[in-house]
Amino acid sequence: MKNYLLKKIVIVIAASGLFSLAVFAQTGTTGQSFQKAGSTGSQFLKIGVGARAMAMGGAFGGLSNDITALYYNPAGIAKLEGTNLGVEYNSWFADLKHSYAALSFPLMSDYTFGLSLVLLDAGSIEMTTIEQPEGTGSTYSVSDLAVGFTLAGRITDQFSFGLTLKYIENTIHDLTARNFAFDAGTIYEGAIKGLRIGFSMTNLGGEASFEGQSLSVLVYNQSELEAGINRRPLDAQLNNTPFSIPLAFRAGVSYNLFANSEDQSLIVAGDFIHLNDNPEKFNVGTEYVWNNLVAIRGGYQFRYNELGLTLGGGINFDTESFKGSFDYAYADLGILGSANRIGVRLRF
Repeated sequence: MKNYLLKKIVIVIAASGLFSLAVFAQTGTTGQSFQKAGSTGSQFLKIGVGARAMAMGGAFGGLSNDITALYYNPAGIAKLEGTNLGVEYNSWFADLKHSYAALSFPLMSDYTFGLSLVLLDAGSIEMTTIEQPEGTGSTYSVSDLAVGFTLAGRITDQFSFGLTLKYIENTIHDLTARNFAFDAGTIYEGAIKGLRIGFSMTNLGGEASFEGQSLSVLVYNQSELEAGINRRPLDAQLNNTPFSIPLAFRAGVSYNLFANSEDQSLIVAGDFIHLNDNPEKFNVGTEYVWNNLVAIRGGYQFRYNELGLTLGGGINFDTESFKGSFDYAYADLGILGSANRIGVRLRF
């Protein structure tokens, strides 16, 4: 009877917390928070990964039970069995190509190592100048890269942690900005079967600035030119303002309503996200898995300018050598159109 009452109390507290977060996400923060919009660089770090996670609205901070946990909450890989591999391609708006790849494997009985890669590619862009606004005939490229190295472990059967060191690189033509950042997370489970609570901090780092040949310019004295004095131009260096990266704090809760079933599950999840350059966000999602074979997912992202409804599904498969799944996610981007993600997860 005591265990039954405890279970009910925890469920009520968790549900109340999610409801409170939802209300807070709707009412929002003060107008002062909006003043920080556009104050950070490396915005690609805020694009969620994982076709499964994104089909659930990105509500994955508490769940984090597959290889994409390396993005949401690095503690999630601590309990992954065997070697896990995941790859994903995301057709983002404006012909942006967003890709993710990750690998994890056990180091010892209680520790797991993870490696992750995020890449955003804008392709070739026609180069224009003040003198040639219609184009010079040349092109330049824009890309972003993040490589993460993660160590996760189990402190107890209920509590796990994860730490990630990330190398971040932004490239525009021949200009490059480099930075390092840390992620940290914890996950607690065990009070109630099927309940997971997670907290994570991502992108804790310093400032970066661009360096490269395009910042070196030749400067002429305009008054001397107008006076007919022709002298050699002076070498000069353009200044660029250092920028910080988008720090995020995430609190997530997930609960499997069919935790006692061996062949099906119904998970509901919610994430509250506090950002240093935007108002708080709130994501909710659900996943139903039938016969450990077919998954149907849906979610919603609150307080984003264009993001909102997400949908998707997956098919699990099992061979003699490995297990895996194919996943798909659709996201409504409002006036920007839509995004389609496909991903594969394998476990050896």
